[in-house]
Amino acid sequence: MMALTRPVGRRALLAMPGCLFPWLLLPRSGAQAAGETISLSEFLALSTRLTGKTGLDPKIASIYLTALVADPQRRQELADLAYGRHSHAGLEREIIRSWYTGTYKSGDEGRVATHRQALMWKTLGISAPATCGGPMGFWDRPSAEISSK
Repeated sequence: MMALTRPVGRRALLAMPGCLFPWLLLPRSGAQAAGETISLSEFLALSTRLTGKTGLDPKIASIYLTALVADPQRRQELADLAYGRHSHAGLEREIIRSWYTGTYKSGDEGRVATHRQALMWKTLGISAPATCGGPMGFWDRPSAEISSK
């Protein structure tokens, strides 16, 4: 039995990419989705897990998240971390560093998201330099941590 074939005309050949284009616009699922982003609450949960600190400021988290998702590669790595698909040690260190120092990278430029609320001050048990740490003369008395030793 012979199959009937008909040659493809020039018009049909030129129209084919136009017919296939809508398929490229369909969302892809899972790790293959190049534009996959995570929500602010998912980023806060990831940050809490990485830093070990609860009650992180959502406004600061939003700044860090916006800077991270600006890079498509980081966006995918961030989604991998948040959903537990892959580990990305460099990105994990970057997120931890941002929370503890209050700084982040925007492109190749370093920026400050917060000074006073950087986690390093809480870890050290002191107020951030150039900020008020208590009532007048607070520096004259030992802190509760020092005096309890």
